[in-house]
Amino acid sequence: MSRIQQLAIIDGYTQVQFGRDAAPPSTDTPRIRLKEMEVSKLHATVYWDAAKKSWAVVDMGSKHGTFIRPRQIVAEPVKPTPNTGSNSSSHGTDLRGHRLSAPRMSSMPRVLRHLDELSLGNTTFIAHLHEDRLPCEACVSKGGDEIPLFYVSKAQRQEEALRKRKLEALDPPPPPPGDAKKSLNMLKRSMLSRHGNPVDRRSEETHAYVDRSAKRRALHPGTPDMVVAAARASISAPSSRPISPPPPEPTSAPPVPLASTNIGHRLLLKQGWMPGTALGQERSELDSGSTALVEPI
Repeated sequence: MSRIQQLAIIDGYTQVQFGRDAAPPSTDTPRIRLKEMEVSKLHATVYWDAAKKSWAVVDMGSKHGTFIRPRQIVAEPVKPTPNTGSNSSSHGTDLRGHRLSAPRMSSMPRVLRHLDELSLGNTTFIAHLHEDRLPCEACVSKGGDEIPLFYVSKAQRQEEALRKRKLEALDPPPPPPGDAKKSLNMLKRSMLSRHGNPVDRRSEETHAYVDRSAKRRALHPGTPDMVVAAARASISAPSSRPISPPPPEPTSAPPVPLASTNIGHRLLLKQGWMPGTALGQERSELDSGSTALVEPI
């Protein structure tokens, strides 16, 4: 399994904390966050001791402990603990070095020397303390390998990524050799950013008003008169289709007496009606000159 190496540069601070939880956004003390279950919420603190003029480390009462081992000395024999796991050998020697304190108890300050190894959980830090304050080849930053010392929100990370994309768009890195398509796209993008976008100018020209009627009159002077004359001729010319006569008006069928089998005829007979007489009129009213409808409708 390959080990990933990163840098924690703390030259500008007097102390730095180690823990599983992120530091509050309002704090001024940097914290190196280790997302491991063996690391406590606030595990240890490394600070600058002005009296001794040296860096020191203190365990803040962690459960699984903070271990320190000098680089030039073989690991010290310590009593095996149930939390050491695979880091303990069969002879009772912890490969991570000396534990600073018992579980859940704060330790006394321990001075850090150059190249001391500080282990918290599954992470090991190597202290680089140079008297001339100049980084060596092992602790110089190569860009993008630094551990963040303060809490960075998701919005801030997205803003930083957007800023990097904008910088890459303005000054993109050179494509790998042999990739002709990417080289052509990069050249096109750089030319458009320098001289403006010609596509926008073409779109503005296409949206400008063009009098097509004036162009047509200039190219074909007689066209409008011919079109108007043809239109007038088509309006005034009689239609060649034959005119069909209007349909005849519908006429009513002649009155026909009701048959004796008709249900209405039989109902009227039961009510006292006689064929040839008016319905609902007395004989005296008929003799007096009043008109009554005798024929069926």
